[in-house]
Amino acid sequence: MFVSEHTDLFHDENKDVFAMDKKTNVVRRLDGHQFKDWITANYYEKNNKSIRDQSLREALSTLSGIGRHRGKQQNVHIRVAQHGDSYYLDLCQFENSRVIKISSGHWEIIESAPVRFVRTETMQPLPDPIYGGDLSKLQNLCNIPETSFLLAIA
Repeated sequence: MFVSEHTDLFHDENKDVFAMDKKTNVVRRLDGHQFKDWITANYYEKNNKSIRDQSLREALSTLSGIGRHRGKQQNVHIRVAQHGDSYYLDLCQFENSRVIKISSGHWEIIESAPVRFVRTETMQPLPDPIYGGDLSKLQNLCNIPETSFLLAIA
């Protein structure tokens, strides 16, 4: 089956089912537009014809059952997650799973986090951060009181 060749199905603690792309590590909700668009586009590319609506509904229902009952339970996060002593910030960039790993006194961009992120339909990508920046310039630009600045940037 195409989906099992290209994704890993799993569910969260609420039994919502997700598919993680094996190539990009991008996670999509099975009941979301992103996954439906992904499977529809790939079906068309492979077969040079559109998938029938009834066939798509049946496939999604079957995949949901497989993910819920045979897939592993994994935590899913939106934009930010903590794992161990580090925090991870999803850059939400198209067709990749790059994140910023933030540890005490250090940050770096890594290709994939040890946690799963899902992106909502309205999330926008973040630009790659630049080393050596100066946050005081942001404080002056945004007119944030000094007592609230740390909270604002966090």
